[in-house]
Amino acid sequence: MNKSSLAIAGIAAAAVASSANAAGTFTQSSTANPFPDFAATFDEPGIPVAPTMLPTDYYASQGMTYINSGALDGNVDDYTALFGFPIGTGYSYFCNFGINMEFAFPITGLDMQFYDPSGAPNPISGGAVFVTYNNGNPVDVWSFTPAWGGVGDEWLHVDIPLSDGIDAISVFGNGFTPTGFADNISWAPTPGSLALLGLGGVVTRRRRA
Repeated sequence: MNKSSLAIAGIAAAAVASSANAAGTFTQSSTANPFPDFAATFDEPGIPVAPTMLPTDYYASQGMTYINSGALDGNVDDYTALFGFPIGTGYSYFCNFGINMEFAFPITGLDMQFYDPSGAPNPISGGAVFVTYNNGNPVDVWSFTPAWGGVGDEWLHVDIPLSDGIDAISVFGNGFTPTGFADNISWAPTPGSLALLGLGGVVTRRRRA
């Protein structure tokens, strides 16, 4: 699937989907519920910061083969310091018009912080959408009120049944000026998928760290 078309497919799916319509389970909370296998914190030593765009394959060694904003300009900076209210911890990821992620293997869950000024969902605009995909096809679509300005629950968590592992995710706001920020993303592979890709040792090292 074309990278920039992920959000477009998500918008189309959101127009016809209910807040929880398929196999996965979505929760929003004020605390993290991380997965132990892989993580993108955007605080890794040597990570490029604004105005340099983060390479879209920066986390490929962890199985995230693509990450970018819907506007194709994703970058990293200390946005808490710039805005004066909490946006993640340390550096976070600016994802104008949402964030799109693809994975080299099916995953069974993802946990992340997300911020956007779109406000609560309403019939005209507003709110944010979390979309999961399998082979380019939307699987689950959830609508939620994103955290912003130090108000609201910033942690998003999704669990996917083993039989329905997904390989891509989009999260984006539906406000008139959608401006997303993400941080502390963690995810878990389906059993057996890492052995096929020769990545099993990476998980072992992370769990022992």
